[in-house]
Amino acid sequence: KPRRFGFKLWTLASSDGYLFHAESYSGSTTKLPQTGLGQGPDVVLGLMNKVHAREGNHVVMDNLFTSIPLLNELSKKGFAGTGTIRENRLENAPLPPKKSMKKTSKGTFEYACSEDLVIVKWNDNTAVSVATNKVKASSCVMAERWSSGEKKIQVPMPQPLKTYNMHMGGVDLFDQFVSQYRIRICSKIWDMIFH
Repeated sequence: KPRRFGFKLWTLASSDGYLFHAESYSGSTTKLPQTGLGQGPDVVLGLMNKVHAREGNHVVMDNLFTSIPLLNELSKKGFAGTGTIRENRLENAPLPPKKSMKKTSKGTFEYACSEDLVIVKWNDNTAVSVATNKVKASSCVMAERWSSGEKKIQVPMPQPLKTYNMHMGGVDLFDQFVSQYRIRICSKIWDMIFH
């Protein structure tokens, strides 16, 4: 969750919490490669350039960064990308609106495909959209979800969502490790001797 105070960092981490690279965010003066795709894609591509990511690496990101142009750019460079995507970035994909998806039963999903992109909209407690240039939407796994009537039920979950859930959270895990092993810095207040 975003914190109100403190340093803000753009970070690239593995899914098990290992930090690869961090860049401090300092507003409009932050030095990012200008791709013309916007701040989110600039951050992702900039961090990947810093760590010299190899072709075939898979980047999983949240909806602050994910966009169709970013996934196209990742495809051109040989990278895989998966992430939740905001409704206003779907670029007229032939998917039902969020309101109508909410009315369907839990586990219902729709997907739209292009040459190398897949966008999946899945109904859980709310409608969730995931875009990817790597994982096929046609395969499904069964996921255990909570239901008020039966406590736990099995619902179909598209593979892109399974991939996202499996690999997302490395930055949060890194944050957790840092907070558990904080270095305690002691200081002493000295009174002024001379005035």
